[in-house]
Amino acid sequence: MFRPAKMKKIRVYTLKSILSDVIKSLHELGLVEIRRFKARELEQGRPLAFFDDVSEQLVKLRSTVSHMDKEVVKSTAAAEMGISGNEAILESKKIDAEVGEGLRRLSGELSTLTEDISKITQQIQAVEKLEAFKGLNFSMLSSKSIAFSVGEIPVSKLPALKSKLGTVLRHYNILAPGHEGKTKAIVLVLYGRDSPSPEGVFGELGFSSIQLPEDMTDPAGTLSKLRMTLKEKERRLVTLKSERKSLSEKHAKEVLGVIGVLDIEAERAEISSRFAFSKSASVIEGWLKESDFGELKKTIEKFGDSALLEEIPISEKEQPPIILENPKYEHPFEFITKSFSIPNYFEFDPTFVYFIGLPIIYGMIVGDVIYGIFSLIIALGFMKIFSKSDIMKSVAGIWYISAFPTIFFGIIFDEWAGMTHAQWFEVLSRWGLPIATSPLYTAALHRLHDFSLLLGITLIVGLIHVGIGFLLGAISLWKHHRKHAIAKLAWLGAEIGGAFAIVVGFFGLLPPVLMMPSLVLAVISVIVLVYIEGAVGALELPGLVGNVLSYARIAAVGVAGVVLAEIINGFFMPVPEAGLMVIVLLPLLVALHFVNTFIAMFESLIQVGRLNIIEFRSKFLEGGGVLFSPFALKKKR
Repeated sequence: MFRPAKMKKIRVYTLKSILSDVIKSLHELGLVEIRRFKARELEQGRPLAFFDDVSEQLVKLRSTVSHMDKEVVKSTAAAEMGISGNEAILESKKIDAEVGEGLRRLSGELSTLTEDISKITQQIQAVEKLEAFKGLNFSMLSSKSIAFSVGEIPVSKLPALKSKLGTVLRHYNILAPGHEGKTKAIVLVLYGRDSPSPEGVFGELGFSSIQLPEDMTDPAGTLSKLRMTLKEKERRLVTLKSERKSLSEKHAKEVLGVIGVLDIEAERAEISSRFAFSKSASVIEGWLKESDFGELKKTIEKFGDSALLEEIPISEKEQPPIILENPKYEHPFEFITKSFSIPNYFEFDPTFVYFIGLPIIYGMIVGDVIYGIFSLIIALGFMKIFSKSDIMKSVAGIWYISAFPTIFFGIIFDEWAGMTHAQWFEVLSRWGLPIATSPLYTAALHRLHDFSLLLGITLIVGLIHVGIGFLLGAISLWKHHRKHAIAKLAWLGAEIGGAFAIVVGFFGLLPPVLMMPSLVLAVISVIVLVYIEGAVGALELPGLVGNVLSYARIAAVGVAGVVLAEIINGFFMPVPEAGLMVIVLLPLLVALHFVNTFIAMFESLIQVGRLNIIEFRSKFLEGGGVLFSPFALKKKR
């Protein structure tokens, strides 16, 4: 929980004659992350011999699936095939010949038919616009001496069209029947072929040409013919889709099953490219969880003298893959760890520290009992709405856990939707309810009236939080980088010494006798820091002050939320004097506090995230870890 899981580095030496069996066992075991291994005296790895055949058949089968009915494929589970890789290759060839060819033919015909239907539909829409030209045979309009154009134009531009065509064409005629009361007119322009083209005028006036079918005659006859053709093609389309669906339902389970087998074989064949080879043997290197070593050992021992398992020492320069082992209730905070640089193998897993620190600081910012309850409701709602989103589920989980410290600090601050509990008693008593108006307890701290004290407390929280970061950094580095660990302790000493010196010297809150020890600690720490990290360490000291001062945002953001809550209460509190307006004021009051809660939740999460990720995490975490990715069978669909 506090560190990534302990890992072991291993090598498996195996004869080539049993390599396929060893790969299969490792794949089914799913406990080892196989890394690329190189040795000067050994050949570089390459995929197993049948990899090309497997890849070729996978491409063909996936092409077959792409031609199947998508809904059928989506709803079909792959069959349990229970066949070897070679048998799967033979089965794939059989499927391609018997099923794939038929599906490709259907798919091609469906594609052509769909294009034809789209084209006919467009033609029908075009001809429907010409219904005003009843009885006019368009096939007779064009001759050696006469041409025509038909299209749409705004009615307001009809006069301009007639006027401008007169300047271009010597002989022309315009027909625009049935355009009265419409914004656009369907226009037929007849003109002599010996005249200049009128296209320039058409473009200038927004004339949009209508593309007519090649065999266009009169509109009514053409429409009848087109609609009949469309119905025939639509019937054929339904028939073809039914055939495709039937073929898909018959073979999808089998095809997906064979693909599953070939996928596994492809993984097994390809993984050997990470091995190293001699003439008769191969070397496999990888990582696994320390607790799984015994199970791997039993698996390799089954091969007798043909395979050997060896444990390899881990050098300080190596970075084993990372397995984060956190309880389920910490998983929302593990999302933060994975999103912002995974710890390397020798560092602390910050998830638990986030789990403790983040909700406490969040609770200090929001600090309201009613808002804490609203936070629970909103978080539960988000969990349900975004149940399939890992990101939103994690964010909602953080909000849910942080709501409890929010309620706790709300009781300490005596804040209940921007008012004290006694103020709520007073409002209820004004409505005639038999409630005593005397307070049940006194707030330990009022955030508005005691802002200076609140600010001081938040800075102390900052000192403690940043100090814990330095301490974790020192512990993390002690075994492997003692010098850097001492530097972390020097930072911690500078922070503690400087803080005590300021509190004694400037504020007089502690006995003067502590001034000298504080200064000595601060000076010695700075000297050690400069000795280890050089002048850069001294230049970064002001940054430490800035880190601690950043925690003042806890007070500032929290107070801003209190002020907004008080404004809401001031304008929308349902008191008896409001009369019937109470019916409107009460739901408005609840809704606005709900909105203010969500704003507070969102803002607080951002601020708390910044404090933990920038000010805190950087003190003990370099990151750069890579999550463990074992060579294992993929989960079934």
